[in-house]
Amino acid sequence: ADMAEINEAIDGLSQYHWQREKRPEMERGGRLSALLECVIKPGEMLYFPDGWHHGVVNMEPYTAFVSTFMERDDDEDPA
Repeated sequence: ADMAEINEAIDGLSQYHWQREKRPEMERGGRLSALLECVIKPGEMLYFPDGWHHGVVNMEPYTAFVSTFMERDDDEDPA
């Protein structure tokens, strides 16, 4: 699937509905052949490059730290 197709497929959907409804439909159509999946264990971390689509399914109760790092424009006032 190309980026535009993925954007359209996820627009307005919760992660739950994507997993339950849209994902199986796209898999049957052969449009998720490049999909990557992994299981993150306690103490591990996964980095997503800017612009990467991603979803999370929690296998068990969890505690997580999630952060977004943004570049500051050099002309921007830091105050």
